[in-house]
Amino acid sequence: MTPADPPPSPESRVAYLDCLRGLAAVSVVLAHIVRNLLLPYNTLPNGEWLQQLVYHSPFYLFIHSAISVKLFFMISGFSLSYPILMNHGSHKIRQMALYRIFRLGVPMIFSALLIYAFLKMELYSTNEAFALVKQRWLLRLSNFEPNLTDAVFGTIIRFLLNIPSDFPRYNNVFWTMPIEFAASMSLFALQFMFARQALWIRSLVYLVLTILLWKSLYLGFVLGAALCDWTIHLQPQERLKRLLSPTALSGIEIAIIALFLAFFSALRLFPRFGSILEYHILDGNVLEYLLALTILVVASLRNHLHAWITTPFIRYLGKISFSLYLVHIPILASFSCWLFVTLHAWIDHQIVIAILVLTTSLPLIVLVSHLFHHLVEIRTLNWIKTRITRPSNAPCRRHVTRSSGSGSV
Repeated sequence: MTPADPPPSPESRVAYLDCLRGLAAVSVVLAHIVRNLLLPYNTLPNGEWLQQLVYHSPFYLFIHSAISVKLFFMISGFSLSYPILMNHGSHKIRQMALYRIFRLGVPMIFSALLIYAFLKMELYSTNEAFALVKQRWLLRLSNFEPNLTDAVFGTIIRFLLNIPSDFPRYNNVFWTMPIEFAASMSLFALQFMFARQALWIRSLVYLVLTILLWKSLYLGFVLGAALCDWTIHLQPQERLKRLLSPTALSGIEIAIIALFLAFFSALRLFPRFGSILEYHILDGNVLEYLLALTILVVASLRNHLHAWITTPFIRYLGKISFSLYLVHIPILASFSCWLFVTLHAWIDHQIVIAILVLTTSLPLIVLVSHLFHHLVEIRTLNWIKTRITRPSNAPCRRHVTRSSGSGSV
């Protein structure tokens, strides 16, 4: 970008990031339903051919939640760095940090309270589902006595302090939240110190952090921040512009996607090859980051792909992505498990049961996420923006008409 170029709209850039986040959230939901309930590997009778199709083919990418979580982290690093870097470090980082605490923490507590209510009303059917599929992940959702104090203060302790405790984890997806919180605060501190420095200095910092965090889950935030910085401030050469022009769709995406799918399929089809690669060449965490980074880089560089990604429905999924992430577990543990157990008593066909559970559970999860988004997320955002992060000399606005999912995981 040259100095004369107008800066891109934050809303337009966040839009495609939110859409990617929405798709990643759907992938996590599918992973938890398919891998832990419908098709747990090598546990269901008469389902071997379907399991082979799902687990040893490119279809597995759609239910590989580890890659989706890595993508979440990189998108957070990108979107949190964007307003700071666009304003050359003058953006109010303290307000962003305070916003981040409540933006993540309040919906997280309400999610724990929702699960507490489900458990108290004995709506979970995880024990009955475990009797059929022998998947211990299901038992971890309800193997504790619900307690209101644990639900609230245990969640806060795990989120803010990230210390081991006897408090049960009310929502299995909470394991990512301390990482999100700690990495966000560290990223704000990093940008506070270096956002006004020269790009080569920031690039050196990104390189050092990448080396230090090579096998860490925090690597995604560094990669996202670096990609954001370079996307904003590096001006592509004419040859690169021609290569990445809309008319050059001739092969670059097709080649990247083909290599992406072929490489990943090879790991699934030839486990020995995957083991050699993982344990002797690349750490599994690093490999997942490379695959997730491929998605984010292609989406960031190819502006014409934004029109494909930002369709109205995917934009909607991006808007409710944080709610999808937080509320799908109680729906899975209650309705999905109950329906799965009930259908097994009537139908002896695994693929029919899987289709029925998916086609009924997914709309219900979206509906509950929609309600959670409007009743919890938007109200939280309104409160934050009018009471905490608004400038002292600005008039207080009682309502915020538009919200973005850019602060979620």
